[in-house]
Order: sequence, then C-alpha cells, then structure tokens
Amino acid sequence: FERFKTELLDFEHPNMNNACIRPNADDVLMGRKANVFHHPGNQRYRHLITSSLPKYRPLQNRGMKAMFKKRLTEEILDGGRVRFLRLGKEGYWEKIPPSEVHGKITHALRD
Repeated sequence: FERFKTELLDFEHPNMNNACIRPNADDVLMGRKANVFHHPGNQRYRHLITSSLPKYRPLQNRGMKAMFKKRLTEEILDGGRVRFLRLGKEGYWEKIPPSEVHGKITHALRD
C-alpha cells in the first residue's frame, strides 16, 4: 500500500491543495534511503554541486557568492523541469517551496 501511495498521479487528496505528485527521473528527492541516493535526479544534482565547487570556493565577495548560488539554482531547476520533492507525513510526495530549495543548494555548497 505504501508503494502505491507514492506512485499516484493527478489524484486529489482531501487534505492537500494540489494533486499528488509522482516523481520522475529529473526530480531531486529528499530523504536518506538508498533509493533516494541512487535516484537519477539526485545523481545529477550531486554532480552539478560537485562540479560547481571549484568555481564557488574562491569567491570572497558575498554578492558574487549570492549571484553564483542563484545561477546554480536556476541551472539545477532547469527552467522548472526539475522539482525538489519530499515525502509528506501521509506518504505522498510534495513539492518543496523555492526558498527551501535555495537553502538546500546553499547548504550543499557549504558541505
């Protein structure tokens, strides 16, 4: 049953304002399980973060760092094609708000 709940698409849940989401290969999934780690969207995300570090680390000006993070966020989100998703309390995937996505990317650059 749990697997079924996470695979629903376009189903109106009574306690949610928008339709349930079915993750696709481009999405970045939040979580600590192995299936999340190996998800194609997560692999692409980690690659983009890792490949951006040599350009980000030497920046000393806060403004330049902020601009870099903004551009990296736009690149990762790929014009809205990529979504950051987390499993909600009821077991349905939900989209993370843009401000939280930016925070996740910023945190990944610091690690």
